[in-house]
Amino acid sequence: MQPQRVATVGEEELQSRSGDDALVMRSSVALDLVVQLLSQAKHSGDQAVLARADLADIAAWFRATEDRKDRLDRAVAGLYHGLPTGVIDRALARRLYGAPLVTSVHRLETYAVCPYQYFVRFGLRVEPDMQRAAQAAEVGNLLHDTVFELADLHRRQVVRFDRLSRSDMIELAERVFAEKLLESRHMAFQSGIRGARAEDLRNYLQAIAEALWLQATSGSYEPCQLEWSFGMPDDEAPAFVVDLPNGEQVFIRGRVDRLDLYEDGDTTWFRIFDYKSGSSYKLDATRMFYGLQLQLMVYLAVVQASLAEQGKRPRPAGAFYMPLLRLPGISEVPQADDVAQAELRKAYRPEGYLNADARAISAMDRNLPGAKSELFGDLYKKDGALRQTAKVWTDDEWDAAVDFTLNSVRDIATQLGEGNIPVRPYVYAHNDRGCTHCAFKAVCHFEPMDHTSAYRVLTSKRFTDIVHRSVEESESR
Repeated sequence: MQPQRVATVGEEELQSRSGDDALVMRSSVALDLVVQLLSQAKHSGDQAVLARADLADIAAWFRATEDRKDRLDRAVAGLYHGLPTGVIDRALARRLYGAPLVTSVHRLETYAVCPYQYFVRFGLRVEPDMQRAAQAAEVGNLLHDTVFELADLHRRQVVRFDRLSRSDMIELAERVFAEKLLESRHMAFQSGIRGARAEDLRNYLQAIAEALWLQATSGSYEPCQLEWSFGMPDDEAPAFVVDLPNGEQVFIRGRVDRLDLYEDGDTTWFRIFDYKSGSSYKLDATRMFYGLQLQLMVYLAVVQASLAEQGKRPRPAGAFYMPLLRLPGISEVPQADDVAQAELRKAYRPEGYLNADARAISAMDRNLPGAKSELFGDLYKKDGALRQTAKVWTDDEWDAAVDFTLNSVRDIATQLGEGNIPVRPYVYAHNDRGCTHCAFKAVCHFEPMDHTSAYRVLTSKRFTDIVHRSVEESESR
């Protein structure tokens, strides 16, 4: 069956042609159809598509005037768009990024997502449309401010969580949350849709409060620093310096959400937390391997160096992402209230790794190793040995993870200095790509079907791969 003949019209002609026998379509729809048909012919090699009568009708209509022809030519040209070369002059790179390079972990991770995205965002300083992201950030900021205030009350011993009951802790959290809602920076949540959103956030607040309460009542670690920043203009702590193979240096600045310490003789155990308001965030070996997750290990190195400079003997006890906005999995059948609450608390467990040393672990939860931990789940078997699935690292493995991450920092900083900015987004899964949340698609014009070979394909990795690679790199130096 041959496609129906087409009468293409401008918007002003649409009504007057509605009685014709020919199929009538708007010019914008017709142009989309042309692009789709030509793209189909390009990728399938089926040239018969080009002989379709409807395609000829549309093309003839567009070629009738210069303005229409220009629209058609520009649309067709897009099918043969080539990606940018991906290299800029080194001198220009230094002018754009600064020399020496002063950056943040987030920016370095952006380069790992896609070098060209880094170039556009932080080199050309193109501001993305952040309306949707800004709304999500407002929610995260509200929860973050609440958690900070709660932790600071405990740190300054205004209120000690370990002297409160679970219900008292929840009541305290609700009171602090209500106070935060009255602050000017959170005024948007005082009424309307966001006011309803604030009420919804109270459902998460109970789980957050219980997580903080359990950390204080079950363990011996004490909050030492909250929102501890380094490398910023007014900070006492300097930027963290990483030496590059070419003799240059990169200066990293950032902020650690929370640093806890536990003094054990002449050893200072420390753990760090980074608050995350995303729906899902965990320390992932594949993302670490490819430079997409640098934050926790870089911050760990910064804290360890700072404590050593203070004359302490620091050892990492753990590094965690702490969820602030997460829902448990959906149950197929109704759950009793106590079961639902237990699942919610489970969803708010810190996500990360602990030191395998029993002293570090038992200081986080005194119930271990003899019982199951509400904070960390089943770490031990009945015979007292660590489970194979336990998320723990030895000191050597912690060192390897940090060394590997700092080498990733060196690699990215070196690539930036050499002016390498290819359009090379990563792809890990069909819904996990560098382009998924990119705000600059209109700049690079990356087309998945046309530019498949430009993807940086990530293959699944384990933490043993990181350890082995770190050993190889240290032996080669």
